[in-house]
Amino acid sequence: MIRLLYIGLLGQILLSCINMNDPRSQSEYIDYRDKFDKSLVKLFPDRLPNNMLRFEFSAPYENIPGRLNLMTKYFSEKEYNETKTKYLNQSKHRKMSDDKCLFLIDNYEGTNQKICHDFYPIPTNAIVETSSDGKSKNKSTDSEIFFIDLESGDFLQDNDKHSRQDLPVNWIHGYSTGVTTNDNNKTIQIWLVVW
Repeated sequence: MIRLLYIGLLGQILLSCINMNDPRSQSEYIDYRDKFDKSLVKLFPDRLPNNMLRFEFSAPYENIPGRLNLMTKYFSEKEYNETKTKYLNQSKHRKMSDDKCLFLIDNYEGTNQKICHDFYPIPTNAIVETSSDGKSKNKSTDSEIFFIDLESGDFLQDNDKHSRQDLPVNWIHGYSTGVTTNDNNKTIQIWLVVW
């Protein structure tokens, strides 16, 4: 009986070491992550985790900010809460997804968004959920957002000018990185946006 227990435990350990993501996705993710300065992607893991739902990338181009998103799903309530608490402890600001002071930095309808005294730039995909059929998008109202870091300044490694005219004067360049959590779905999304 003890021998079977040891064999089962060894099997679980070996299975947990195997990364279930296909090599092409791993390679794409690593390539995309490496397009940004290493100081900006500290939150992102070196490899795609097995509980990854999706990752998204867009390169900066003229007025279009660069961004990287990685969403993971947790099946264990305990693991989800521990991970969420870890990010909460690292955060500089904590907001809800329906906060009026969030500025969708990659949304060009953003010029009519309310810019508050404090500026919280965030990528659209960090708070907008797409339906399973991909046809409709709705702003999340029950997600928490932890801003881990945000800073004005030019953090892009190219020589192109990415100045944004619709932003506060001291934020025409900058970056924001953080985490969006959803307790109902037990998902955590790590995101970066840089312009």
